[in-house]
Amino acid sequence: MRSIRISDELFDLARDESGAMSRSIAQQLEHWAKIGAALEQAGVTQQQVRRILGGDMRVRERVFMKLGLLKQVDLYLIPPEKARSAVLKAPRTESLDLT
Repeated sequence: MRSIRISDELFDLARDESGAMSRSIAQQLEHWAKIGAALEQAGVTQQQVRRILGGDMRVRERVFMKLGLLKQVDLYLIPPEKARSAVLKAPRTESLDLT
């Protein structure tokens, strides 16, 4: 085992999270490192991660689709089979009062 220097801020974050997740601080840091490596391997950029953490749902959706965690159809408001069977009924133009 080797030791490294990390910022006090990162240490405090890891300590707090490790307690909540029943891990040692070292295990928590390793866990975060593995997640970061997996995201990089999948082609997710730091900018995308920052935008997702900042609440950008469009980037989140694109990244989730890239990772195979979401399909395009999952984003539809109305399921395609319901939309195909829907019938649009519009009022007749002569019955509208356009004055």
